[in-house]
Amino acid sequence: MNGSSEALFFEPIKRQKLKTMEASNKVVKLTASQGKVVQYREQSDLAFMLLVKSQHLYEPLDIDELMRYSLTPVPHSLGTADGYFNKTNKAAMFHYLMEDAPEDVPYPKDALYIQDGNALLHALTNLPPTFRDICLQVLDQMVAKNNFIFSTDSYQADSIKAQERLRRGFSQRYIIDGPATRKPSDFRLFLTNEDNKTQLCHLLLRVWGSKAAASRLERSRTAVVVVEGRAYQLDSSDGDVSIHKFIS
Repeated sequence: MNGSSEALFFEPIKRQKLKTMEASNKVVKLTASQGKVVQYREQSDLAFMLLVKSQHLYEPLDIDELMRYSLTPVPHSLGTADGYFNKTNKAAMFHYLMEDAPEDVPYPKDALYIQDGNALLHALTNLPPTFRDICLQVLDQMVAKNNFIFSTDSYQADSIKAQERLRRGFSQRYIIDGPATRKPSDFRLFLTNEDNKTQLCHLLLRVWGSKAAASRLERSRTAVVVVEGRAYQLDSSDGDVSIHKFIS
């Protein structure tokens, strides 16, 4: 068997170089009419076929005109090639908005404070035992602003945000029977379920509209709560709270 091209039975098997999905990506350099080289990368053979098509002298493609259109079934601004919605990172815009802002900006006493309600819920610490007390704890933080809008998220089925939450995972549905319902042991895990957060936002509006919140709201001149895309103004007078719904 010496010198034979056949592999021996007991010889070690060489490691196979298996290709992954990354190997299906094509990197193609296209030359525009102005002589500028454009590098394009896309899954499947679409870019390669376009490159071949551009070489046909009888029906050439204008690269500048071609690149104005999406080369995928769904534009990358809306979704990925594997079918997931694409979410815009709004936080990246904040850095550009603050580039020219002075470092020390005085906070006007009559300014309107807009609070991301869901972000505040995730940042809560030292939580009291019941949902009623949690809602009042949040209210105590807001009335210190005098004028505030407490805005919560809206949860629409099949939305871009809903698809993102599905990828991150979610917890089981927790039934909030009323203000006296005790909080779950893992409150952060509780907030990973959309139904749980929706229940909590509606309960928050209910608690803030009760007599228990009247004395707190008297310290605030403007109190607005946004739940499920609807805005409610809360006014406190003589130990009672009145809720006025904004008509859109």
